Amino acid sequence: MQLPKYTARRRGFTLVELLTVIAIIGILVALIIPAAGKAKELAQRQKAGSNLRQITLGYLAFANQKERARSIPNSGENAVTDIYEWAQWLAVESDLNDAALYYVDVDPRAATTTLPRVIVRSNRETGAVTVEPAWQNSPVGYEAFAGLSPRAPASTTPLLWTRGLRSDGTWDPETSPWEGTGGHIAFLDGHVEFFTDLKGEDGSGALIDYTTQAPTSDITKAANKTATIVKPNIGN
Repeated sequence: MQLPKYTARRRGFTLVELLTVIAIIGILVALIIPAAGKAKELAQRQKAGSNLRQITLGYLAFANQKERARSIPNSGENAVTDIYEWAQWLAVESDLNDAALYYVDVDPRAATTTLPRVIVRSNRETGAVTVEPAWQNSPVGYEAFAGLSPRAPASTTPLLWTRGLRSDGTWDPETSPWEGTGGHIAFLDGHVEFFTDLKGEDGSGALIDYTTQAPTSDITKAANKTATIVKPNIGN
């Protein structure tokens, strides 16, 4: 007896199955995108921290290359008045002439500006040093202390930090490269930390007062009294 022939019926996805697949894809995307964003942000923070560490090492090389330790002056004939002049000292004295070290990748101002590659240029014939014109008034991402005491405790004394830090220990979202979510601080011993703010775990402060050795959230109190802050021309 000949058996009847059956044609296999092709069955497509039902609406419920399609909606389930779409929901699963949506969940996976929701998980992957934030993770990728956090990884990118972490990489950007690490790069900024590495740049600050290089600047700090350049400063230490400058400060200790003579018989007596010294600092970038904030008084007298050669006093610096802004972060541009501060960096120019290191460009000349320590050959730290890479302008890119002073910019933050996430900074909206840096993203819309043509940035210089060097801070100063030297004339090979005369030896004269001139400042790169584009360096002045460029969106440098950091502030620093000039006139730091050579005897300052290295592990607790800030040298350089992310632009826009306020006296209450928070970063101004209008002027900071990280839009107020935090910033780096480089200390005189060469270590660099990222802080969301400087209030500390108990609110007393994440820094150490130079004079009293008590906790403080005001970075001006973490340096000797004669030290002054030099900033970029960003309006902060």
